Amino acid sequence: MIKSVMNPWAGLASYEDPQNAEYDLKFCGRDYDSYDVARLIMGNVFVTLYGKSGIGKTSLLNAGVFPELREEGFTPLSVRLGIRDEKNPKSFQRVVVDAVEQVIKKYDVIDVVSEQCDQTSKDFLWNYFARRRFYDKNEEQTIPVIVLDQFEEVFRKDRDEAEILLRQLDYLNDKDHALDACEVNGLAYRYEQNFRFTVSIREDDLYRLEDSLDNCYLPALKRNRYRLRSLSEEDAQKVILIPGEGLFRPEEQDDIVKRVIEATRQKGDDSISTNLLSLICNRLYNDCKNAGSEYISGSFVESFMKGNPIERFYNEATKGFSDKEKEYIENHLVDSNGRRNSITESDFKIHVPEGQKLLEGDSRILQRTSTSSDGASYRIELIHDSFCDPLLGQKEKRDRRKRRRHLIVMTCVALIS
Repeated sequence: MIKSVMNPWAGLASYEDPQNAEYDLKFCGRDYDSYDVARLIMGNVFVTLYGKSGIGKTSLLNAGVFPELREEGFTPLSVRLGIRDEKNPKSFQRVVVDAVEQVIKKYDVIDVVSEQCDQTSKDFLWNYFARRRFYDKNEEQTIPVIVLDQFEEVFRKDRDEAEILLRQLDYLNDKDHALDACEVNGLAYRYEQNFRFTVSIREDDLYRLEDSLDNCYLPALKRNRYRLRSLSEEDAQKVILIPGEGLFRPEEQDDIVKRVIEATRQKGDDSISTNLLSLICNRLYNDCKNAGSEYISGSFVESFMKGNPIERFYNEATKGFSDKEKEYIENHLVDSNGRRNSITESDFKIHVPEGQKLLEGDSRILQRTSTSSDGASYRIELIHDSFCDPLLGQKEKRDRRKRRRHLIVMTCVALIS
């Protein structure tokens, strides 16, 4: 029997920040990227991380970059501005401030400048940071690193508001706005850039950021970019072998690794799909555990590789759901452009009564995203963009069946009349 009770691969879920993770998973294959991105962030106020959807930007930040930053005295935190409470909406700037204060509990407020209360003013965030010194749990002074994850969402929500935020980030980025050394309440004080901001955005949405930066004339925010590339074959081997230590027979290991990697290569550019690699490993482990096998064998791999793993995963997860429930999922969780969409949890429960199983365990293809600071309001979305194509495929099949039925009915009516 496989001894581990926890799947060593995250599947389609993002790897979590080890400091907050429920399970200790080994994040592998991105050592150089983790080091390089962390150093880029430490040395610059504003950094843009971009890459293809599903390439692992969120996992890199959470499980690779955040630990590196903490070792150097920074306090990283992640914010998704595209998910917020629509009943009690806050400005993007307010969401950022609240997120900082939720993670960093201790800070001093220093009246070096008058408080800026106008959240739309270009110096609002600058004013907030200029008036504060932050401390970690050890009472040591720290610098917050605010990661604005999945930043493409803000442009779909409200481009005008997104540009207000970008102007404030540009003002923060300008070293000319530093304050001269002065004395406050008898103590020496010098304001430096005691913050870092990182934007993470899908590569095919980078043009949205470009358009807004050009529209606002903010060329400085085009610097310090890092493109996350696909895994190399060597790094893909690490993703398979390090978490899977002891799960492969030595005589089969090389052949299995080769077959798994070949199954994850993208058509067209031959690059390795990070999310598909993690999904295949995750599902192979589950299949072997359920079968009571001691090893992930070549026969399991051969059986698993038949068909589209993501489409099969979706079909397995929704097995037993009514056509009406699946139709609701496929119509509402993918938008007309083939992107992930979100719906309120209350509506989801009404239309998909058995939907809880899709939020947990081996059938997890959905996730909750909080839309309020107290966590009282949630929306439901697909756990990953990879499911968009299978959902669209099922929707197209259903539409074709409906059209055929309609055509048959119309033909019968014409013949009768």
